[in-house]
Amino acid sequence: MPLIPALFRWAPVCLVLILLGGGCSTPFSAVSVNPLRSVPTPEWDPGEISRTSQSILDARGWGVAWQSRPSSAVAVLESEIVDPWVRRAVVEIALAAAIDRQRHGDRRQECDELYLCAAEHSADLKGDRSNAFGAFAERASRYAVSRLVDRHGQALWDFRAAVPPFLVGPRRRYQLFRETSTPPEAIPGHWRRVVPVDQFRVLDGPPILPISGLGAACVGKVETRRARLGSGDELQLTDGTWLPLTVTVEFGPEAPMRRVHFRVHDRKRTEVVDAGGRSRSLAGDFVTPFAVRTRELEQQNFLSLGLLGFLQGDRFSEETGLYPLETPSTDKIPVVFVHGLMSEPNTWRFLHAALLADPEIRQKYQFWAFQYPSSTPVQWSSTRLRQSLALWHERMDPEGTHTNLNRMVLVGHSMGGLLSRMQIVRGGGSLYRHYFTRPIDELRVGEARRQMLRDMFFFEPNPRVSRVVFICVPHRGSPMATDWPGRAARYFARLPITALELTADLVTFNRDALTARGRISPGSSIDSLRPDSDVIRMLEELPMEPRVQVASIIGCQDGCSDPAHSTDGVVPYWSSHLEGVPETVIPSDHSGQNHPQCAEQVRKLLLDHLQFPRVSP
Repeated sequence: MPLIPALFRWAPVCLVLILLGGGCSTPFSAVSVNPLRSVPTPEWDPGEISRTSQSILDARGWGVAWQSRPSSAVAVLESEIVDPWVRRAVVEIALAAAIDRQRHGDRRQECDELYLCAAEHSADLKGDRSNAFGAFAERASRYAVSRLVDRHGQALWDFRAAVPPFLVGPRRRYQLFRETSTPPEAIPGHWRRVVPVDQFRVLDGPPILPISGLGAACVGKVETRRARLGSGDELQLTDGTWLPLTVTVEFGPEAPMRRVHFRVHDRKRTEVVDAGGRSRSLAGDFVTPFAVRTRELEQQNFLSLGLLGFLQGDRFSEETGLYPLETPSTDKIPVVFVHGLMSEPNTWRFLHAALLADPEIRQKYQFWAFQYPSSTPVQWSSTRLRQSLALWHERMDPEGTHTNLNRMVLVGHSMGGLLSRMQIVRGGGSLYRHYFTRPIDELRVGEARRQMLRDMFFFEPNPRVSRVVFICVPHRGSPMATDWPGRAARYFARLPITALELTADLVTFNRDALTARGRISPGSSIDSLRPDSDVIRMLEELPMEPRVQVASIIGCQDGCSDPAHSTDGVVPYWSSHLEGVPETVIPSDHSGQNHPQCAEQVRKLLLDHLQFPRVSP
């Protein structure tokens, strides 16, 4: 397509996205970096030879000769390894030489052996009771393990690939083994990729430092059958999901052939491991996986998935459903993210990463996302959410015996908040009679469509939802939906074929059963967001279930000097405010889910939620 016509074609769409989306995304992403390129810090860095280590080399006549024969130098020093300073010198020499050889192309696998040697002696230094070398040993071990993960690739985590039987180090052979702390039934597939986090630099992410501890923090890409809840397959992670992992290396007793165990840990499931007879916290990075996922999506699509879902709702309708964002568990409380207009699950990356920084939240909660084409009317999408939640319960807890699964929290942003609100209200005959004059069983439609209508009009508050958090939600609509941006967006919206076919059946074969309101086309999600829309009026009439804890987080773009007359740029305060609902006003635009104060408030609400145990419904 010629460049100029393409720009003219997409310019209105991009303008509408800016105006209606209100900046519903963040540049939070990742760029690749070269971990072999040293970035000097005040502390010791891999590849650096300290003065003490150089003195040890000089005293033994190695000077700079170790650079050409590092394995020989290490072998000589290993005979004096009882001195921890000599052991530290071995680690520094092994790493410096391995890095140099990897930079210049290692033809004899020498740097693999040197990295293993560095990891081995780092592990022994970490066990030193004086703890004088703890920080050094942690950093050296993390770097050595990361490079081994780089170099051995699939052999260390893909059980379909053959692992090298052994490697020959300066003084001994190493026999390699691989294991995983994640049960095979939790991730029925393989890791497509496992990459150390030091290969990336995060841009504009939440200010959360990695967790120090045992092992090397990595990101892993899941390889499974493409599946979602409701697809007919077992509940599992979606193919291509990136997860925070930690790779650890454990060495067996010293011997001419020393056993080396590589273990891959799902960091969301495992906090501590037993190492050397004591409990150790695992290293972890809960920010980089989200940044890497964003980077991947940016490379795959010129337009975001959220915008494509709005422009091509018919194409993305089959993707509608609940998606686990981590390994599913029956012991953790589900938090379900529901995105808004022109958005998609990756919109939650900032908030999700910030919440995972809290260890109690990691241990007590699991996170899911509801994905849907945001062009569809609110009532249609909320019905699909209700169906997905019901199917989720049927698959994970058919007997209703897992108490934590019945303490679900919904977190809805913008239009997603309206979908969430629809899960805690009651439908029924009065709602149905707004649109139809004959009983539902007398409508001339197929059974599948009749069931969809039942789900859409006759429903109860979900008994498993016990808390809802609204973020920048237009409870009374948005004036922007009636202005020219809304009218332009309405033109570009594409509804799913199933929604169009149901509407056609009703208008064509059941016109005599429709009220005047029912004969009006349901329109798109933009129509649902008009302040005078049927959806907005309906929600005003349907009270929220009183047993459900509800809270609002409201954006205030102009400094919040007068919140009552403020706006987040898309939704005015008068629309976000609900009488009697506790609310927090934050200095944010419409992308409140990307603001640190929003993350902190959601964190507090989740911790508060733990204080209210709930029995099975």
